[in-house]
Amino acid sequence: MNIRKNNILVIILIIIFPFSAISQVGMKPMLIVIDNVSRTATVEIINPMKDIREFNIELLFAYPKYDSLGKSILIYDDSVMAKEYSLSSYLKIYPKKLIIPPGESQVVRLIVKDLPRDDGKTYWTRIIASSKPMTQQIDTLKKLSDTSAITASIVIGTRMNGLVVLNNGNVTSSIDFDEYKRYSDSSSIYLVCKFDKAGTSPFLGKADVKLYDSNNNIIIKREEKVSIYENCNLEFKFDKKNLSKGKLKVEITVSNEKEEVPVELRLPFKPITKTFEIVN
Repeated sequence: MNIRKNNILVIILIIIFPFSAISQVGMKPMLIVIDNVSRTATVEIINPMKDIREFNIELLFAYPKYDSLGKSILIYDDSVMAKEYSLSSYLKIYPKKLIIPPGESQVVRLIVKDLPRDDGKTYWTRIIASSKPMTQQIDTLKKLSDTSAITASIVIGTRMNGLVVLNNGNVTSSIDFDEYKRYSDSSSIYLVCKFDKAGTSPFLGKADVKLYDSNNNIIIKREEKVSIYENCNLEFKFDKKNLSKGKLKVEITVSNEKEEVPVELRLPFKPITKTFEIVN
């Protein structure tokens, strides 16, 4: 008798797209500020793919760290900061696991529990939604073919990384900034600004960046995220392609006017506008 065995190897790949439009996970909003009165909020998890998918929601404390040139990474292993500011242990998620059909979404509820009120601190956590296709049972897979060869089933998963914040009582947030360094390489010009943080809360806002030519015409206009948890440097990068030679003016306006955050939940802050010079 010729016995033929079927070996199935399942490989799971997790691809992280923190803020990418090409991700196989959608999250709306990406920044969730919880009202300290109700202590509840919701987030919408979206399946933009053409297949039914499994979603898992988890919480991880993290914050961005910047080097001297303003390039950032997320720090996940700072136990001292986590003990002081992590919202993870106080935040309950309902539901944590979801199955969402293609092109549809589901609302996840967030509830803060057991956190003493009004201690004058800001707490936060990352909310991570991971996605993968609905997996078939091994018994079902075995029936699909009769071969002694190893069949590799590649399951591609992705993760979307958002932020949840609670301002617990009377907190303040403010920053100031100025030029730290200018430099360039073969393709780009870099303006590095030094940001000084004040107040008791992280600054979560945006920078409206405009680049003017020598005739004072706007040649670049864009919006960039500004997240300041401690004194740091931030990088503003300009592609040399299509830029005229000579001196150019950079105008940066920093504000906390983020669409995801309702006006009534924004901390008081007057926008700051400053101009700088770069040379192409």
